[in-house]
Amino acid sequence: MRQFHILVVIGATFLASSGVYSTTTDSNQVETSKVASPSDSNLRLLRTHHTNVDSEERGLLKPSDEAILAKLAKKLKINPKDYHAQFDPKYSEYMKKLNELIDKRKLEARLNKALGIS
Repeated sequence: MRQFHILVVIGATFLASSGVYSTTTDSNQVETSKVASPSDSNLRLLRTHHTNVDSEERGLLKPSDEAILAKLAKKLKINPKDYHAQFDPKYSEYMKKLNELIDKRKLEARLNKALGIS
C-alpha cells in the first residue's frame, strides 16, 4: 500500500514539474478563425443528395381516388387508419388498390410533364 502512495506522489511531482498543467497562456497557440466560412454554414460540410420536388409522393391521390378507397375499405370492413388493420388479411387487397391508384397518378403526372401540361 505504501508503494502505491509513493508512486502517486512521484507521478504528481513529475506532472507538475513538466509543465503539462501550466496555467500560463502560450503565445503560439492556434486561434480559431473569426472569418465567416465561404459556404452556407447550415450545410456543415455534409454530403447531401438533393432530390427533385417532383419525386415526392404526397398529394398524389385525388378526392375521387379517396372516395374509391373509402368504399373499398367499407366493403372489406376495415379501417385503414387503424394500426391493427394492417394485420387483417383483407388489408393487402386495399393496399393493392391504393398502389394501383398511386401508379396511375404518377403516370399521369409524367405524361403531363412530357406534354408540357401543368
